[in-house]
Amino acid sequence: MQRLFTAFPGGAPGAGLLLLRGATGISAIADAGWIASSGVMPWIWAAVLAFCGVLLLIGLVTPVAGASLAVIQGALVLGAAPLAESLGRREMLLVAVALALTFIGPGWLSVDAWLFGRRRILISESVRH
Repeated sequence: MQRLFTAFPGGAPGAGLLLLRGATGISAIADAGWIASSGVMPWIWAAVLAFCGVLLLIGLVTPVAGASLAVIQGALVLGAAPLAESLGRREMLLVAVALALTFIGPGWLSVDAWLFGRRRILISESVRH
């Protein structure tokens, strides 16, 4: 599972990733509500979109959630963009951010970092000799 993540940066970069994950997750959940109420796509896609949004919010399996979110948002752009001109631009931005999160990883303040983060292993002097 470690190979799915590039790094778990802390400090300002980690806070930036937390902000990106939060904004993207909340937007995905809001889009899921819109999809479910408007009937643009089947409700199952709205449920998957909301689930991916929650996974991004907490930072669990971030690469998988980000890639899934990018695919669903991309399908939404292709299917529903003629309904509203501004929808296509906003959704494409969410696709780009979701893909960026897929490639960068979740950051230090996430469930992924807690479960799969790098660990320091100390080898005592008696074992080395």
